[in-house]
Amino acid sequence: MEKSVKEFQRERLEMFAGYLSSLQEIQSNTFAISDSESLWMVDGKLTGSVDFFYGPLICLPEIFPDEWYESNGVISLKDSPNESMLVNVMDFFSLTFQQVGHLFIPKCQKPMLYGGAILTVNAKPIHFANNIYSLVESQKVMFSFISLVNENYSKN
Repeated sequence: MEKSVKEFQRERLEMFAGYLSSLQEIQSNTFAISDSESLWMVDGKLTGSVDFFYGPLICLPEIFPDEWYESNGVISLKDSPNESMLVNVMDFFSLTFQQVGHLFIPKCQKPMLYGGAILTVNAKPIHFANNIYSLVESQKVMFSFISLVNENYSKN
């Protein structure tokens, strides 16, 4: 079974979405990151940097203080302080890059696959929360479908 379905961190994502949905405003500015360790596929092109919404992610140390911390305006995962922000987000929530893109990269959303809406620099906390909830729901449906297929396959 695919890692993103099997180990998907639904509870963490729902906590994150719940926190975001309680906020009125958030700084959703985009920042370019340079990640020399990883190449990202964005709009069909390989790149070593990618713009992403930093605003929602600065909430992570408040929501998950045992796992995340802030130092001089930089948010890091305690277990992997030298990894890029998006790699840490992928690892912490057990997401694929496409799922991270859907949640945190401007205009990189896949509503037909994960639900939600396209996010622009004008996105509000509720928009991020709705995309997270939609992603969680889509993964529940996918997991149920895979379980049903496996169950039917094992009967034959």
